[in-house]
Amino acid sequence: MQESQLKSGGAKTQAQEVSLLSHELRGDLNSILLALQALRLELSNVPNVQESLAELDRLRQTVLDTVEKIDALGHGKNPSASRRP
Repeated sequence: MQESQLKSGGAKTQAQEVSLLSHELRGDLNSILLALQALRLELSNVPNVQESLAELDRLRQTVLDTVEKIDALGHGKNPSASRRP
């Protein structure tokens, strides 16, 4: 009985750690999203930067996909199952 309680307590602690890490990573990634948005807005009126703007859009999508995977992991789901095609 004690062994199962220890395993249960360890799993709970691990779940709390994953949740905390997930929250911290989301905050950092949201900061990156805001910076990308500000940079895109700043560059939107500059001529001949369409390729750079497209790259910023790809980076933004990559960050959003990463946040989605972190959410899935935090909810005990398989992060690869939440991938977009």
